[in-house]
Amino acid sequence: MRCKACKNEIPAGSVFCMFCGERVARERKTQDKIKIPSPRQLPSGKWRMELRAEGMSGTFDSRREAEVWAREVRVQYIANGKKRIPTLSEAIDEYIETRSNILSPATIRGYRIIQRARFTEYMPKPVNAPVDWQRAVNDEVKLCSPKTLKN
Repeated sequence: MRCKACKNEIPAGSVFCMFCGERVARERKTQDKIKIPSPRQLPSGKWRMELRAEGMSGTFDSRREAEVWAREVRVQYIANGKKRIPTLSEAIDEYIETRSNILSPATIRGYRIIQRARFTEYMPKPVNAPVDWQRAVNDEVKLCSPKTLKN
């Protein structure tokens, strides 16, 4: 390996040149370290941990419990591979499927109409895509009833 500044030969893996002192390579952080967000302390004294990539959250009695839980979930998430984020239309399908035995047929029909005719610009986008929902709702309120918009 050669120094870019003075062109002298230096040992492989060196961060600084032995001759001119110039930085040769960036120091690498450990790639195997699993990163987790910091838990937040709630007014009740409990700790809340949110893992957005996994779509999970939890409340714990201590900070340590929250960190251990988050690390375990993140390890499983990495081991199983990242899941595909569903589109808004697929999320509505899942919602209807999980509640099909408790929703009335009229409600399900209403949800299907919303899925087909409302928010057409946003239906093919992933659920976690950055969307200005207030603008989207303001655009839809002109076209439908308040009950439809609420659903």
